[in-house]
Amino acid sequence: MDTKRLTLTTVDYFEHLLGASGELLLRCVAVAALAAWFWFAGAWVLGLLRRREHDFRGLAGVAIAGIGMGIAFCLVAWTACLFAGWSLWVGNAIVAAIAVVGILRQRELVLARPDPQVTKAFVAVTLGALALGLWQYGAFATLTDRGAFVFNDRYGDVPSHLHMTGLIGDSGLPRISTYGLTGESHHPLVHSGYAVIMLGAHSFGLDLYRSLSCLWVLAYVVLAWACFALLVRRTQRAFVLVFGSLLPMFWAGIWPVVWDGWWPDLVDVSSDAQLGDFLRKLKNVSGIMYHNFPQTWAVSMTAVALWCFDSYARHSARRAYLVMTMAAIVTSGWIKPSLAFLFGPALLIVLVVRRAKLGDLLVVVGGFAVGVVGYLLPSFFAELPAARSWTIGPDGKGTSRVFWHFAKGATAGLLVVVFFARRLLRGAVTSASAWVSVTIVAAGGGAMFAILFRESGLQGQPNLLWGASGSIALFSPFIVAWCAGDDEIPGPKPARIAGWVLVAVHAWTGLTYALIYPTLNVRQVDAKIRPVYEFARDHTRPTDRFLLDPNVEVADAVVWLQRPILRNLVMVSDEGRAEYARWISFLEDGNAKDYEVVGRRDAVILGPGRREAKRALEREGWTLIEGLPSKLSLWVRRR
Repeated sequence: MDTKRLTLTTVDYFEHLLGASGELLLRCVAVAALAAWFWFAGAWVLGLLRRREHDFRGLAGVAIAGIGMGIAFCLVAWTACLFAGWSLWVGNAIVAAIAVVGILRQRELVLARPDPQVTKAFVAVTLGALALGLWQYGAFATLTDRGAFVFNDRYGDVPSHLHMTGLIGDSGLPRISTYGLTGESHHPLVHSGYAVIMLGAHSFGLDLYRSLSCLWVLAYVVLAWACFALLVRRTQRAFVLVFGSLLPMFWAGIWPVVWDGWWPDLVDVSSDAQLGDFLRKLKNVSGIMYHNFPQTWAVSMTAVALWCFDSYARHSARRAYLVMTMAAIVTSGWIKPSLAFLFGPALLIVLVVRRAKLGDLLVVVGGFAVGVVGYLLPSFFAELPAARSWTIGPDGKGTSRVFWHFAKGATAGLLVVVFFARRLLRGAVTSASAWVSVTIVAAGGGAMFAILFRESGLQGQPNLLWGASGSIALFSPFIVAWCAGDDEIPGPKPARIAGWVLVAVHAWTGLTYALIYPTLNVRQVDAKIRPVYEFARDHTRPTDRFLLDPNVEVADAVVWLQRPILRNLVMVSDEGRAEYARWISFLEDGNAKDYEVVGRRDAVILGPGRREAKRALEREGWTLIEGLPSKLSLWVRRR
């Protein structure tokens, strides 16, 4: 039952999506329904703002304000339910009640009459974000006519995220030990907001795979709308609005890409070998979002925060917008802290430079404190094992990596910063460019963090560049506005032309990667494994720790089991990997000296054969649960 890797061209993949057109249509409906729910949950916040401050130039601002705050409120309500052991529908009822009361009491919403050209651009941005999202995430767990589930997931993060989400759905918060390690009842402190919003979507009837897919597409739409809402205040040129709003989704590192022509053959990229130097040399920026669901939502909610801060600066430091800014940043941090710990301090620095009022500074400090306390909640409810620690320890290799990441990923942005830095340092930042200041400071903080810090227990330090990449991507819409002649920041015409050239290379390389990404690691899982896992889940308790025969374990489908599983992963401790090795030894000969590892677990699934292991379990008093599909066997420790 091993997962099979499929060799697909982009044409094959396109045909697969066409074959699942009915499923894609249903996902579009689900995306629209989730967007409507989140807007309904947060739209009452608009009533707190003054009437003259509702000039959002069309639907983008209204949509972003409502959806952003709705996600924040839902995340709080759902998290509280999971800690309390309640159904998520209790949270849905609370959110709905507050929303109805708030909407009934809010003031009249006034919209500026939109320019027809702007409206068309908004529709184009929406469709573009939706199309790219469906292209990249439409095939997750799609059932084919051959009885196989298809996954496209380059780095394997999706099964882990879904597995963790399933555990929380069954056992609540704090999250129990994901990997079934003995001596650890709970998982180390880590972000769980992404799992909570997935479970929230799951409460409306979507399975976890579809929840992930639909929310990932919605994150793209929210990101595009937030960038559109920022840009429409600077220009009404359709090309700038559309291109600048979609660019954060496919911004890539600049590189003189040369191989057998000027671009890879989009029809035949069926193997990594054919991609060659492209994948090795490309320092993709937005591509980090493609395999990491929490990062995608962290970037999207930070974009919402930038729009809220831009509104704060434009409306005479109206504090309600600053509160909304912090709500979006805190939500981003609960989902994944990669950007929140950069944008929170950056916001405070910019406010100090702008000589903001003390009350405004306290809003930021207080909001950040609330976010930290919320993040630490699991440690208040349970004794958590130690997580990987961060230490200060720069080295030449790490510094070189960060340098090249910025040199390739932020080339066009650095050109703009040259003209912007002087104003920023002098504090002569106008209201219209305040959000740009925050993004630049956050990107600089991301570079310093990646250079100075190290995370223990990980090879290659994969977590160093999340914040930096997100900051660069969020800066890209302003780069487009500057190249198009935004007068807010000075720059000679030759510099702007050079900027356009650089932006074109960034965008083309990134768009190429975005289009071929779904074909890079496509796997299929025999659908017959699902009832095996579901049977085992139905006949065990949520906290039961599992051991799986390697011939049974399918990493892409562990979400169906929703139980702690000892797995041979890099994230597991050395002790955990040693225990896994002893489990494999036990499977082979049923040796009593290795039984100690098995005896500390609660359930075992064995593949065909394994006679010695079965005899050893019988001797130790384990119970065979009859009825497991296929030629597999489920054993539980006698309770």
